[in-house]
Amino acid sequence: MGSRKSSSAIGNAACTHLLLILGLGFTYSSVTAFAQVDEQSASIQVLANQLGHPSRRDRRKAVAAIIELGPAAKQAIPALRVAIDKATDADDGNFRYDCFTALDRIGRDAIPTQMELLTHRSRLVRSFAASALSKYGPRAWSAIGSLRKALSDPDPEVRTTTRATLKKLCQGEVHAIDLDNLLNDCSASVRVSIIQLFGQSGPNAIPSLVKVLKRDEQLSRYWSAMTLGDIGPNARSAVPQLIEAFHSESVSLVAIGDSTKEQADGTNVRGAVVWALGEIGATAAPTVPFLADLFEISPNQQTLVTALIKMGEAIKPYLLHKMDDGRLEERLSSLNALSQMQGCDPQLHHALRNSESKVRQEAASILGSRTQRSKCDLPHLMLLLKDEVLDVRRSAMESIISIG
Repeated sequence: MGSRKSSSAIGNAACTHLLLILGLGFTYSSVTAFAQVDEQSASIQVLANQLGHPSRRDRRKAVAAIIELGPAAKQAIPALRVAIDKATDADDGNFRYDCFTALDRIGRDAIPTQMELLTHRSRLVRSFAASALSKYGPRAWSAIGSLRKALSDPDPEVRTTTRATLKKLCQGEVHAIDLDNLLNDCSASVRVSIIQLFGQSGPNAIPSLVKVLKRDEQLSRYWSAMTLGDIGPNARSAVPQLIEAFHSESVSLVAIGDSTKEQADGTNVRGAVVWALGEIGATAAPTVPFLADLFEISPNQQTLVTALIKMGEAIKPYLLHKMDDGRLEERLSSLNALSQMQGCDPQLHHALRNSESKVRQEAASILGSRTQRSKCDLPHLMLLLKDEVLDVRRSAMESIISIG
């Protein structure tokens, strides 16, 4: 017995000495460790092969062993994928679920496979895949594009699970993620999805979204501005960067309604900025001079008018001034904006005395067509019955009759 130990020790020492002479810097224990790794790899491959065994009992034993190994069993991922494909909902549902558990235990290396399974023929597999991705948090951002598509799945359970997963992904510490870098090497649709999902985390996403406003790629700038608008008043800290983004664009300001908002063409960053400032609203009141300058250029631009309306009291004096002294189109747009604000009666009564007959006529018509008509408007409208312009008198009479 002692002779055997002595011989083994001599062999170990000789092996270590030889490795040192060769300059490899390994010890005998290192060689043993490498041998153990090879042995474990071979064992995992055996377990992977067993996943296709005809015996259900043997298959379940193999997948249970892989679950125990966790991340170390990543080489079994392809076999797990095949096993999930071959299993049926009716006959082998538990085994299939165990395979998903194994992928879950392996961790982030399994994300690409779980993404593929979002389009599996089985609704149960698709639902499992969507649920599994929710456990990775921000590490699963690469799956966002696939998850967005799964929102259109024909099965309601899959859609519900997918929505829950996306919500969980958006509850992470997004401010710690480099969004600008994350958008690299993505398709256009995935970039849009990622930006929108970042926005769902609210104010935490603002620093990342502001950084995206400076990207060379126009589509991302467009959706970053739109997403900041979706955050609303809490995005007021981004106002200076939004104005900077507006001035850096060469594209002219054009109308951008709800239907355009849904078109991810990215060609109207300026329109998106104006829309965002409107959604931020009164908290962006310091931008009134900026928006007022734009108003002089394009008074009929509906998005701009809507943005001004949402500035509230801060913009009323400017609009009143434009209604009195601006060009006709500026006067009418100012009247339109004022009429949609809270407590606008004094401004509308003032418009009935405007020097432009078109403004007087439109103001009279607005008073008679409002949802909440007021008899307090009648004395002001009665004065217009003596107006020198027939259309103004007719508009006033129609509103008086409407108010009753």
